[in-house]
Amino acid sequence: MKEEGRVWSIVRNSQGTYKGEKSTIAAFSIVWVWLLKFELSHGSRLYSKCPRMILVIHGIVLEADVVDSQRKHSCLRFAIMVALSTRQVVKWILRNTCKSRESLTPEIELRLITETCPMWMSTPDQCPLRDPYWAFYWPGGQALTRFILDNHQLFVGSHVLDFGAGCGATSIAAIRSGAQQVLTNDIDINAILAARLNFKLNKTAHWNVTFSNANLLLPYNDPVWSAFTSGQKSYVLLGDMFYDTEFAAVVLKWLQRVRNQSDVSILVGDPGRHPLADQNHRSRIGVEFKECLIDEYALPGYVTKEHYGFTSSKVFQLDLL
Repeated sequence: MKEEGRVWSIVRNSQGTYKGEKSTIAAFSIVWVWLLKFELSHGSRLYSKCPRMILVIHGIVLEADVVDSQRKHSCLRFAIMVALSTRQVVKWILRNTCKSRESLTPEIELRLITETCPMWMSTPDQCPLRDPYWAFYWPGGQALTRFILDNHQLFVGSHVLDFGAGCGATSIAAIRSGAQQVLTNDIDINAILAARLNFKLNKTAHWNVTFSNANLLLPYNDPVWSAFTSGQKSYVLLGDMFYDTEFAAVVLKWLQRVRNQSDVSILVGDPGRHPLADQNHRSRIGVEFKECLIDEYALPGYVTKEHYGFTSSKVFQLDLL
């Protein structure tokens, strides 16, 4: 019952009450968690097996008097995420993703959420995991991975930091291209699990790969990445990481710190998102930088359809000024 105790403590500390009793919403949250765990363990869908029960539980929780409804959903989802074991998360990934080669890099097969998966049309609250960004192969990541595979001679014997690795495709390409050491990093532990599954799917050895979900933007985690950027031939790879202006500013300031400590090459894959492509957004970032275009790839029609109409994706070297 150790896991249950952890969930109890999380939900008790939430803002939620039901008729003045925090323990009531906590109790229903616990029931919801363990029903979901039953689903993950037995491969059945709760909504089809016991719709009345789940609707009653869901209704009571949602009617609870909570100041911020978004926080309520966050608390419940976080309670679920804590309760799930690594094995259950892996089961969920295997059951809710499809093997796909429909990308700029068909030589790499990935487990993704595609149009053929039930989760494709699901809402965020129907997913028991943190928003699964790792289950999509973003255009910037596709272009960067394609570049690595096409220019493998650049990466032979190199040290590589794959920042925001997601599904792990870029790391797989780096290993296939002869990288000596790779740090596959993503703050979402589920992304790390997905990346490991994709390494296995592609029969790619990973004895020289370090998988880490440490937040590298925090100064006390500098030792985690410094070993991978101190070599004579080292790269920091960022595929589609500049999707938000505020986050772009944080990442660029971190890259300045990395660049000040090592002679590292920073390679970015991006389809033209606003923080890099729009001058107004760039002026708000507060960090001076310059992009040197290396290559540009036309995106296949199915990729364009899935990713908001982007028709091409660029790879460039980023210089901090």
